[in-house]
Amino acid sequence: MGYQDAGFFTPFHALRWTQTTGPLDLGTLDSPNNASRTSFATDTNQDCSVIVGLSDVTANGVTQHAFRWTLSGMIDLGTPPNGGPNSRAFGVSSNGTVIVGDAEFSDPSNLVSGKSRKAFRWTQAGGFQSLGDLQPAGLSIASAVTGDGTVVVGQASTNSGSSAFRWVLPTPPAQPVMQPIASLPGHTQGAATAVSDNGKIVVGMSNATLMQNGGPVSGWTHGTAFRWTQASGTKELQQILSDSGVDMTGISLVSVTGISPDGQWIQGAATTAQTGPNETVAFIAQVCDDDIGGPCKTNGAAPFKLGAAPNQLSVAAGQSGSTTITVTPDTGFTQPVTFGCGGLPIGASCSFNPSTVTPAGGPINTTLTITTNGGPVAMVSPGIPSTMSAVLLPPFALMLVGLLLYRPTVDRHRLWTGLLLLVVIATAGCGGSDSSSPPPDNSTGGAPATGTPAGSSNVTVTASSASGNSSAPLTLNVTR
Repeated sequence: MGYQDAGFFTPFHALRWTQTTGPLDLGTLDSPNNASRTSFATDTNQDCSVIVGLSDVTANGVTQHAFRWTLSGMIDLGTPPNGGPNSRAFGVSSNGTVIVGDAEFSDPSNLVSGKSRKAFRWTQAGGFQSLGDLQPAGLSIASAVTGDGTVVVGQASTNSGSSAFRWVLPTPPAQPVMQPIASLPGHTQGAATAVSDNGKIVVGMSNATLMQNGGPVSGWTHGTAFRWTQASGTKELQQILSDSGVDMTGISLVSVTGISPDGQWIQGAATTAQTGPNETVAFIAQVCDDDIGGPCKTNGAAPFKLGAAPNQLSVAAGQSGSTTITVTPDTGFTQPVTFGCGGLPIGASCSFNPSTVTPAGGPINTTLTITTNGGPVAMVSPGIPSTMSAVLLPPFALMLVGLLLYRPTVDRHRLWTGLLLLVVIATAGCGGSDSSSPPPDNSTGGAPATGTPAGSSNVTVTASSASGNSSAPLTLNVTR
């Protein structure tokens, strides 16, 4: 889900990508003029059957409407009655029935135009519902919604700047109220960008200067990342991590772009001592307390299990052996998983087919093939191990630069966190294979020996996802 163009001087179009279909152009709301109209996909529901976003309906982006896309096509949500002409969708519930964003509503308190851009909650039955504002004729935008569609978060203007907000669908006859979320001390600007599915955790950014959403391409203005709960209020995310024992020296968390459904994993952008001007790197941070919607997972532990059957391979040098690697996901886990090997003997390599799998509600397999080299065996000096290990990072990790930091606490009931900033290892490939190079043998002046020696090796099969890693042991016996 996202957007792409078709080349230079062509407009962006919303897209839907799956491993089976590849990128699918979703078109625009003005299909006869797709070649000159732009659309952006901004969010998808849990099973990716519903995509929401915004699309041009007139030339040059003068007028844009929120859309809801299914396999039946793209539907124009239009604009609120007596409002318009613009609307944008930024979030959708898990079942795809509740959509949030901003639109122009009729607003008598705006004496200039009689309209104001307000955050909305849309349903098929109720249409556009304004979530209100925090000041008369104020502006607001809804950026995210919980899985059940009952809690909405975003940003609203105030007399002193702007504020993050949390809106909760009330039980009748109570009336809904937009609740402001305080910015960090000394700041006058705030915006909420994500919310956990239980509605108890809100994350976003806070700043002392102007902060606004520039649309799907520009995104939110950077500031200081925060985490809010009803019990603890607004706290700087960086300080939470630091207080939990994470070394944050030289790291600044400047934005938050998402949160896991249970609320314990937070992602966003950061600057480090190595980033240049106007550069950021991605981060994933873990925060666990009583407000998360489930058990706190061990830092870095994947929400899936990994197994090998058989878990022992006997291979003659120069031959190959294969085994089945099975990924068994936890409930709700649907992220891509990539693979690698460690502990291979000299001259051996591994490959996976397919190199990436995406669970869809049940176990999924890949075939691991280990290939050995039947050439001459290198002479190894005493004290030098005959095996080398390398853990391959998944393709997702090529976007992340940082450091894996973890410190367990003694009291498991205390809040504990882990900051996960993955290091890109220049020596690791990205094709799902691993080979070990032997030390050169120049004693005879000939080419280095590359053969796999006889013996037993403890191979580690690794599987990696955006939410954590898992491994499975495998014994490789090489004969000559």
